[in-house]
Amino acid sequence: MTPGLSFKHPVLKVLSAFSLLCIIMVIMRIGYTGNFKYSFLIWNLFLGWIPLFFVLLLRKNEGIHKSTIRSSLLLISWLLFFPNAPYMLTDLVHLLNRQRIPLWYDLIMILSFAWTGLLTGFVSLIEIQHFFTEKFGKAVSWFLTIVALVLGSFGVYLGRYGGFNSWDVIANPFELSRDILAMLINPLHHSQMYAMTFFFSCFLILAYLTLFILIHSKNISTQREKN
Repeated sequence: MTPGLSFKHPVLKVLSAFSLLCIIMVIMRIGYTGNFKYSFLIWNLFLGWIPLFFVLLLRKNEGIHKSTIRSSLLLISWLLFFPNAPYMLTDLVHLLNRQRIPLWYDLIMILSFAWTGLLTGFVSLIEIQHFFTEKFGKAVSWFLTIVALVLGSFGVYLGRYGGFNSWDVIANPFELSRDILAMLINPLHHSQMYAMTFFFSCFLILAYLTLFILIHSKNISTQREKN
């Protein structure tokens, strides 16, 4: 992989600042209400950062060790934890569960977590797409990127409505496999899964495409200035 994302990259500093804001808002809410109900958001945020750490390890591996087995394991680990990033968008379902706190405060707090989680996921995906582009070319990399977003959407469904976590692939593989197989065999009985996966995939694909175009619009502006 060419030099790119690192611990000193400006985007990670901004995401760290966002994460700090999220944590401070939860702490202030706990201090004001005496209720720890929203403390789980901090754990979800931590899980949302994990895909980025796998990408940083992948960068290091490709830059120094260049071990195909290690890179493959890091890619699989990234894919398993990637749904944790966009999953935080679904935490908006908790918005109305308030206690002596203004609605606007909870809205900003949860949106801050959701935005940070979505960005950490997209930043990691951009790096993964660059990796695939270097290995297989643009067409294959875009195909794999869309597949990752669809699988990520399915993972969000499994997390929100199936009650599964990323580590259940190892800790609870039989129940996870059984439920996924049941969804595939009986689609009519799991229409909500197909509907949510489809529309969430559409949202993630369009949102990611927007970010991708914005990032590369700098090149377009530079080219116009030269002309």
